[in-house]
Amino acid sequence: VSLAKEVSSSFASAFHSKGLEIKYNFPKDKIQIYADKDRITQIFVNLMSNAGKFTPAGHVEISIVNKENEVECAVTDTGIGISDEDQPRVFSKFEQFGRVSESAEKGAGLGLAISKGLIELHRGKIWVESKLGRGTKISFTLPKFRPRELFKEYVSCGLAGAIKEGASLSIAIFEVKNYDALQERLGRDKIAFIMHSLGQLIKTNLRPKSDISIEDSRAILVALPETDKKGVCSTAKRLKSS
Repeated sequence: VSLAKEVSSSFASAFHSKGLEIKYNFPKDKIQIYADKDRITQIFVNLMSNAGKFTPAGHVEISIVNKENEVECAVTDTGIGISDEDQPRVFSKFEQFGRVSESAEKGAGLGLAISKGLIELHRGKIWVESKLGRGTKISFTLPKFRPRELFKEYVSCGLAGAIKEGASLSIAIFEVKNYDALQERLGRDKIAFIMHSLGQLIKTNLRPKSDISIEDSRAILVALPETDKKGVCSTAKRLKSS
């Protein structure tokens, strides 16, 4: 939700100058998923940009629905819409539809194609619902990966790469002892804050472009490619002293 709000605020001035209203439909509960923040931001930017470009009047709405195994996001506009025959080609490269006039802003026609590729890399789905002259809704889903499943997949891929390159791959697990007793004594919110703080501390001591850390409910799972046993012990020692 905070990410979607951050993106929409960057469009506020341009939309206001066109007389467009930005609406929100967000859940009250906080939603956390494992995803590439920069790429999800790029997707929202692409969808908001398209909505503003082809909506001469009315509003643009961003919505987020928290489901059991996925999060469903959507950007809906009251713009010129897309015909039924054009909709199957919406996510193809270099396709542009429903241009208002020859003087209207033109792009490369890559925004939706790029968004589709990024969402599919996250193992999500994207689709369009539109009526000509009545507006368009672009929706996409992002799956909720369980931390240990995600880590297991990353390690499997990392091992395959390490074997191929003859390199090292080390794993470190920072686990909180007596987690259940601490949670009972401190409360769920307090222990969740401690785990998140621990995760952030670990991240600041890792190499941002290669190492990965994933927060589980009671442990931080760390994978260090191209790092041998001596190196991971050194990293662990540095983190303990922090």
